[in-house]
Amino acid sequence: MAVKTETGETVTGKWSRLYGTLYAFIARAMLDGFGDEGERVLRKAIHDYGAYRAAWMRADHQRRGLALNLANLQNLGDMPNTDSLEKDGRVCTPSYFRVTVTECTHNDTWRALDSLEAGIIYCSEVHHPMYEGYSGGSLDLPDYLTKGDRFCTFELKQPGAPEPAAEPKVDTYPEAKIARLYGVLYCFLARAMVDTFGEDGEQALRQALAAYASHAVNDLGEDQVACGWEADGTRLQPVAGKTSVAGQAMYAAWQEVEGEGTPLGHIYFGEIHRSS
Repeated sequence: MAVKTETGETVTGKWSRLYGTLYAFIARAMLDGFGDEGERVLRKAIHDYGAYRAAWMRADHQRRGLALNLANLQNLGDMPNTDSLEKDGRVCTPSYFRVTVTECTHNDTWRALDSLEAGIIYCSEVHHPMYEGYSGGSLDLPDYLTKGDRFCTFELKQPGAPEPAAEPKVDTYPEAKIARLYGVLYCFLARAMVDTFGEDGEQALRQALAAYASHAVNDLGEDQVACGWEADGTRLQPVAGKTSVAGQAMYAAWQEVEGEGTPLGHIYFGEIHRSS
């Protein structure tokens, strides 16, 4: 049974909305602050993020002894099956996958934030490297909601895919999966801004995080992303007995991408706490 917040929204749905909101604020900072170069950097960051996810899932499945096929990608990948997507006509086999997505929390979030331009960039850049990079299959994505289509259509093909398809498993803590992706996405966006635009990029990142925290102040509570860590000199560490499962997953994602020092985590930590 899905864990729900006081408003009736599931915890995974809330994290999916926060994921889309965080992306919108940072992406808009790139597009508005750095023009055509900002768009180029944003597109590359999202493409690299998708490729990273493909490599991570491929390595995870090889470690677990799973065949690299489309059924395992969909059923045992890095995303939980949440209420953030409404899916119709799902077909899923080792060599073929097709689904029509009629509602998406990310699309709804970007539309509400007047950030569909950033949403289109995300949808056009992330899916091909993620899905095709996992096992060498091909993705056809003719329709997607962010550009005004009535639905998203995903069709993946992997002729001669290895068998078998493992039995899908229910995630004990599905919010940990989306929280990890939230942390990984932040690292790719933030690193692109800071490495490309230097001090101006870091300042724009800090301003975007502050604006995000002010917008999402009611969501960034102790059981979410504002709290759950403490500064210990130059390091961040989870607070014993306080950090949630999702908070631990996000902290681990920072370490996964950035290493023990979590330098980008310090920027996030400081701005979110200051503004929420």
